[in-house]
Amino acid sequence: MTDAQSPPANLAAPGHLSPNQRAWRRFKNNRPAVLSAWFLIGLLLLVVAWPVTLEIAGHSGPNGKAFANKYDPRTLNDIAFQPPSGKHWFGTDDHGRDLLSRILYGAQISLSVGAVGALVSLVIGVLWGAVSGYLGGRWDEAMMRFVDILYSLPSIIFVIVLITTLEGHIKNVMTISIRPNSPKPPDCSCCSSGWERFRG
Repeated sequence: MTDAQSPPANLAAPGHLSPNQRAWRRFKNNRPAVLSAWFLIGLLLLVVAWPVTLEIAGHSGPNGKAFANKYDPRTLNDIAFQPPSGKHWFGTDDHGRDLLSRILYGAQISLSVGAVGALVSLVIGVLWGAVSGYLGGRWDEAMMRFVDILYSLPSIIFVIVLITTLEGHIKNVMTISIRPNSPKPPDCSCCSSGWERFRG
């Protein structure tokens, strides 16, 4: 009777493995999850390495400078609305800028906002939970009910507040890390060039 009720040996969780080890084993056995993880790692490396590549190419002779200017997402060119090709995999926009390069640069801002949001949530959550657990009693109840109220609000509100608060700092950090020696061109250049084409 005992043998009939006991689970099979291959379904029983090994007692010597921790929950993290069991989760890692399940992850390794899930091929789509492993492929997705490698894809995300490769995408992250590409996003980080692309600005560095353009910066190095810009200081490596005339050919390197031409390559860097060609794929600089802030450089205006005359090859507007080019279809996807070997030179521009995603084509170009209305100002001749490479769309793939602009996507990679834009992904840096998205990753920075996500990392900052996760870090802020981690710090606030740990401190809030530690204080709540230390005080206990009514303080614990009141603080947890406040957290429940925050959970009931749409997360988009916190994202908008976070982006609005940290937008200037993130732009300054990304500008310094991408092009430390070159000033950022004014935003009105695109509008003025379009106005001149319209007037002509």
